[in-house]
Amino acid sequence: MTYSKEELEVLIKKIAFYENDRMQQAYETHKGNTLNIMCIDNTERQFQVNHIEDIFTIIMNLIELS
Repeated sequence: MTYSKEELEVLIKKIAFYENDRMQQAYETHKGNTLNIMCIDNTERQFQVNHIEDIFTIIMNLIELS
């Protein structure tokens, strides 16, 4: 798939939003670890941190968006 320059700029901005310094720091701190998290629905879950996206998944399970 080929992207235009404008499309690439949009994708780079989106990545930068999610892979900012705080997310990167959290990932570096916890990579390779399994975290026990009490989720918003009061269930305890385990999350394996293998990728920076895992930090985002954990955050989404900690907050209520309604």
